[in-house]
Amino acid sequence: VQVRGGHFLPAFRRARAIGCSMGGALLKQHAIHIGFRMEISFEDMRLVTSEVTDIRVLPERGNQTAS
Repeated sequence: VQVRGGHFLPAFRRARAIGCSMGGALLKQHAIHIGFRMEISFEDMRLVTSEVTDIRVLPERGNQTAS
């Protein structure tokens, strides 16, 4: 995934989405939900985000067709 935000990720970076949680021990693997916190990994670091407020799927660059 491409992620951006906060102190560790001021610019878009490629990361691996591990899953999401409500901040406790239970991790919902392979899922992202509004109101949950994402757990991601990049460069040997594992981060827990603030609550997800929006989810968008964007077209990949180079795969867009002209109108």
